[in-house]
Amino acid sequence: VSGSHAFTSLWLHRWLGNAAGILAVAPLVIALLQGWTALRDMHALRWVEAAVLLLALVGAGHVIFGGHPPLAFILIPLLLWAGLRFGLSGAVAAATVLSVIAVRYMANGHGWLASPTLDAGTRAVLVQFWLSFAGVCTVATMALFNQRQAAQYALQQVLRREHDSLEARVAERTA
Repeated sequence: VSGSHAFTSLWLHRWLGNAAGILAVAPLVIALLQGWTALRDMHALRWVEAAVLLLALVGAGHVIFGGHPPLAFILIPLLLWAGLRFGLSGAVAAATVLSVIAVRYMANGHGWLASPTLDAGTRAVLVQFWLSFAGVCTVATMALFNQRQAAQYALQQVLRREHDSLEARVAERTA
């Protein structure tokens, strides 16, 4: 029974590690490929905002993963800020920054993720859950936001066509 338990535990950790890696890396690659031109076209004030956001993410990440997990709710507005102001690329980059900080603390044996009361497998699962949480929540929120933007754009197109049609009919009747 202990052999099957060890296999199950190893398989679970391996599977969670692969899933978390896919959830963390794939959206980053896709977002960077799609949003590369947006980075080139950003204005100076937008770069300042991005720098302030990065500082806030790094500071909050160090506070939370360094030993104050009850403050983890602070990360949600930062991830939303990144997503709403910088799109999918910004949201995924923000989640990646936080994930790198979390992994760094765990790998170096610091913070609540590296608590000596937890065995190595449990710590790894906690980091994998964090990576999955950050990736899924960020990408899902941005997918909804992008869907809303696409619907809003389609509605504007319909309204513009109807407006032009109405203008043409008015011009026809008054001519």
